[in-house]
Amino acid sequence: MLFLAAATTSSGSSFSLLLPLVLFAGIYFLVLRPRANKAKAAQAQARLAEVGDRVMMTSGMLGRVVRMNDETVAVEVSPDLVLTFAKRAISRRLDETDPLYVAFDPDNSEDEVDDNLDEEPNDDFHEKSEGSSNEGDVK
Repeated sequence: MLFLAAATTSSGSSFSLLLPLVLFAGIYFLVLRPRANKAKAAQAQARLAEVGDRVMMTSGMLGRVVRMNDETVAVEVSPDLVLTFAKRAISRRLDETDPLYVAFDPDNSEDEVDDNLDEEPNDDFHEKSEGSSNEGDVK
């Protein structure tokens, strides 16, 4: 009897049935579709890279492609340092107008070293941590 009463009274409208579909469509067009397009663009960039191109890897590492095969790419990240990556790890190919293209110059022989690294380490941290050490406090 209660089942028949519930079936005859409709408390919802067609809008309540349409709301989940509209939300899913919104999420699809605002989140899922752009993410898929970005992934396709990254794959296209990896296919366009050639030997001699400057590239940025997905890790943010910059380098110049020195060798390629179907699956891997060898990237020179500094003079005499060549790393091998999966080809799909190429995030984008850098062109001459890209600021990262100018920033990365593997042929630059001048070593830019931070002068502060040559100083003695600051022992303030070690002095503070020695006083608060719990070594030997066995109970």
